[in-house]
Amino acid sequence: MSVDLEYDSRFDLIKGIDHFEDIGPCVIMASPGMMQSGLSRELFESWCTDPKNGVIIAGYCVEGTLAKTILSEPEEITSMSGQKLPLKMSVDYISFSAHTDYQQTSEFINILKPPHVVLVHGEQNEMSRLKAALQREHRGKLAIHTPRNTQQLCLTFRGDKTAKVMGSLAMEQPEPGKNLQGILVKRNFNYHILAPSDLNSKYFLLLFRGSDSVNILVHEMECVIEMLQEMFGEDSVPKMFKGDKLHVEVDGKRAYIDLLAMVYIYKL
Repeated sequence: MSVDLEYDSRFDLIKGIDHFEDIGPCVIMASPGMMQSGLSRELFESWCTDPKNGVIIAGYCVEGTLAKTILSEPEEITSMSGQKLPLKMSVDYISFSAHTDYQQTSEFINILKPPHVVLVHGEQNEMSRLKAALQREHRGKLAIHTPRNTQQLCLTFRGDKTAKVMGSLAMEQPEPGKNLQGILVKRNFNYHILAPSDLNSKYFLLLFRGSDSVNILVHEMECVIEMLQEMFGEDSVPKMFKGDKLHVEVDGKRAYIDLLAMVYIYKL
């Protein structure tokens, strides 16, 4: 593939700072804005001693930077070489920041209504002021965090989980305020509630057909024994066992019990 490029002779007028001719009036937009180093710092140190010159700081300045220092109009500044230079040029400030202000940030939070807000960018005192203002406005409706650099932050999220009632439990007419008793079964990200008697029925087999295994969390050993007896028969469940695991197999169907984690795994 070939690309035709046409040279623009106007680029001949663009010169680097090494070829800049410092004669006559001019306006230069230079970075970085904090003036700690780079082109903006070099030009500032060259021009700050002449009262005919001026500098305009556009945007927020962090404490401890040269841009923040000269806003207080000191009589002299320290150059990068350590030399003291008199500050004779004018210093002005305009707000030209790409960051949101308090009103915009608060409106954004009100729209999203998040449980957590993490403030990670900005000067510490300003972030603390923003945190305090948001706490006053939202009054405990959200948690606001201001972690230090490299500080680990752990967030806990709680979501609603919906379980579908299946089998014989679904045949009963629900009554308001009545407790539902059954076994909660999780498959992937789906939850189902079944009666213990349905675990060896067609509902259970249809529900998990095609799966390699099913994990069912139980809380008492008696529930495990009863479940195995209903599925495989009383003769298939050992009366005594050793170790942390129990294994039952009948007609190609296997059940593994992790006695420590109390997790029942049924393999079709």
